[in-house]
Amino acid sequence: MKKYVNIYKRLLSMNASVLLAYRGNFMNSVLASLLWCAFSFVSILLLTSRSPDVFGWTRDQLMLLTAMYSVVVGVVHIFITNNMFEMANTIRFGRLDAILAKPVESQFMLSLKEVNYPTIPRVVSGCILVVFFLFRLHVYPGLSEVGVFFLLSCASITFLYSFWFTIMVFTIYYPELWNLIELLVHFTDIAKYPGEMYSGLGQFIGFLLPLTLIVSLPTKTVL
Repeated sequence: MKKYVNIYKRLLSMNASVLLAYRGNFMNSVLASLLWCAFSFVSILLLTSRSPDVFGWTRDQLMLLTAMYSVVVGVVHIFITNNMFEMANTIRFGRLDAILAKPVESQFMLSLKEVNYPTIPRVVSGCILVVFFLFRLHVYPGLSEVGVFFLLSCASITFLYSFWFTIMVFTIYYPELWNLIELLVHFTDIAKYPGEMYSGLGQFIGFLLPLTLIVSLPTKTVL
């Protein structure tokens, strides 16, 4: 365990060095991340512009859900998303054997090699907005509710990682599916809306229900 902690510290340092070398790219990435966060809130404003509530959720509750989406999925984008893209390229260009030959756990290197630091401001702003909308809703969760929310959020992040990694393993056998990660990233956006919206046909899609619970279930726990 100590070996992998030291390796991960070195990886964090290497990723930070890359950011310092390309500061302009870092600032552009931070701005893009914050704009995507703002766009999520704009979509909720448009959704509730003609109705005080949508599928049993008030505007402030939907805003809280969106803020929690920025936190949970933001953490995924910091530690996982870029690595899944790199994993797809590693398999596509035949570089996987070089990783398998290293004296380090292959899944560790494939999953945690890159850290997306520019997404951290999005997570921080999401946390601030979570607190703001909790006060607006007059919701003051205790330690037990916060603890359950944290555990459910960790479970959501673990589920997303497992789901993405399982799909990417298929590209070893079907390399032409290397760009499937693009679809998975955008498909995860359904988690920013409550599961009640996906009635009818959506309920028959087996992998749709877990994705709708990634953020809505922790949010319901706090509410």
